[in-house]
Amino acid sequence: MTICVTVLKQFETGIDRNGMMRFCGRLFFLSVVLCIVQQNGTLAWFWPTGPCTDSICVLSQWSVWSSCTLTCGFGLTTRTRSVSTRQSCTGSPCNDRRTEIQSCYPRCCPVNCRWENWLTWSSCSTSCGGGVQTRARNYARVASCGGACNGVSEETRACNTACCPIDCVWDSWASYGTCSASCGGGRQGRERVILVNSACGGRQCSGPETESRTCNDLNCPRNCSWEIWEAWGDCSVTCGGGVQARRRRINVQASHGGSACIGSSEMSRYCNSECCPVDCQWGSWNGWSDCSKSCESGTRQRTRNFEVEGTCGGTACIGMNTSVEMCNQVCCPVHCAWGDWTDWESCSRSCGNGTQSRRRTESISSLCNGDLCAGKANDTRMCNTHCCPADCVMSEWTTWNACSSSCGGNGVKSRTRSIRFYPECGGSLCSNETQQIVSCNRSCMNGGNMTTSDCQCSNGWEGECCETDINECVTLEHDCHPNATCKNSIGSYSCVCVKNYEGNGTFCERAIFEHGIQETLTANEVASSTLDLKTIALIAVTGGLALVGVLALIVLKTRIAKQPDVTLRTAYSNPLYMNTIDNGILETIGNQIHLDPNLPSGSGT
Repeated sequence: MTICVTVLKQFETGIDRNGMMRFCGRLFFLSVVLCIVQQNGTLAWFWPTGPCTDSICVLSQWSVWSSCTLTCGFGLTTRTRSVSTRQSCTGSPCNDRRTEIQSCYPRCCPVNCRWENWLTWSSCSTSCGGGVQTRARNYARVASCGGACNGVSEETRACNTACCPIDCVWDSWASYGTCSASCGGGRQGRERVILVNSACGGRQCSGPETESRTCNDLNCPRNCSWEIWEAWGDCSVTCGGGVQARRRRINVQASHGGSACIGSSEMSRYCNSECCPVDCQWGSWNGWSDCSKSCESGTRQRTRNFEVEGTCGGTACIGMNTSVEMCNQVCCPVHCAWGDWTDWESCSRSCGNGTQSRRRTESISSLCNGDLCAGKANDTRMCNTHCCPADCVMSEWTTWNACSSSCGGNGVKSRTRSIRFYPECGGSLCSNETQQIVSCNRSCMNGGNMTTSDCQCSNGWEGECCETDINECVTLEHDCHPNATCKNSIGSYSCVCVKNYEGNGTFCERAIFEHGIQETLTANEVASSTLDLKTIALIAVTGGLALVGVLALIVLKTRIAKQPDVTLRTAYSNPLYMNTIDNGILETIGNQIHLDPNLPSGSGT
């Protein structure tokens, strides 16, 4: 085969007869024909000496326009064409352009919005209790061609947040949950949540959010369980069907009503019953199946079958009969899509300008240059803009002050409280009770009885609490007989008749013998008397009722101090007057004192 082409050949001097002279820089070039021949596997070239055939350069058709250099906005696209027939000898060259370039505009480019500066904040919606003020801004440039606009045109912030203290309040405990174990001692818990959060310096909630307790603490039934089987023993024969055995032991005995072990502790099986081993061999793989997906990583598979199946203990075929590989691992464009909005959440405040939000998520995310989701994922609005009712808050009661009295019926004690915060926005009113007064220590001592207002003391006691013993003998609040002695005791008194009188004390009478009183004394008793005549006289002047007996003792002392037992009889009918006490002799007026006529001589009056 022979191929001839037109080439440029450099000549030092002269002009080749088959070409034409060209001038390029300082060298002479001639356009000549070069032929190449393939003979017996080798190439040879030569300059033909025959006449040159003129060929006109011919260009091919234009190619299709290339892809735009930009995916959006104004880019460039090109198309080309090549020489299909080359110029030779004196043929016309290809002077027309081989490349064309033109502008392209596949689509507009996304332009993001631009915000102006924020306007000033508006006035607060409330003067206290937590209000809201807003500010807005306008677009300096609106988004176009799918451009994004980050941020919001309006925003809010809290203002005048000073509020009345609100104490934290727990919600009721939830029911206990399921026990962690059905037996053997488990735990179950419950929880509670804060119903009202503390605010503005209110008391924090005390106590835990969760608590637990034991449950189902009865012993769990324990079922019997086996240990794993021991290894099989040696086969009884090496081929043709033998027997081998293995055994197992009890790992856990049944207890607490658990079930007993099922099965035997020993087992046997046939062994070495196989024939001669034949190894498995795979056949060739079949062709690949079509890809399961046109993009985004599909799969395709191929299969193979056994050429020879392994038998009689021969080696099994290694590997799977199915092979799977990935294919078309290019992602598919996926356009973003929003899911539905959620319901509005609970308002952040029950009153006083709260906010509530809702959100949505992408149900389908953009992939592989798919369109992004337009719009925002979160939305917020105002709620519960009315003011919050604040109840009146009273202080705690002070401690009770000391009782004004330790006993009796007039003791009182009191305590007070004050208004800490007045009600607002329809809150509950304050109680008018700022002081409490109660009676205290209402008791009576020594058996006294408490009446409506004071103590009614029992006999022998007096005072506000019946704490003072009355000395009836001093206050003369007794019923002792004039001839009786009053003796005071704790809470009472007693009456004892004086000597020569007898009775129960409230009534005493003399020991009477006809018209007088008889008393027998021994001489020693009379002599032991320490009274003198002057003392007796003084007693007589004061009007003592026992005067007659005393005078008798005086007479006995002065006249018969050294005599044996005598009997003194005194007669009286009128008051006794003492005129003279001289040298132990009494002179009386209005009374006659007679000694017994049987007294010894020497006695006188």
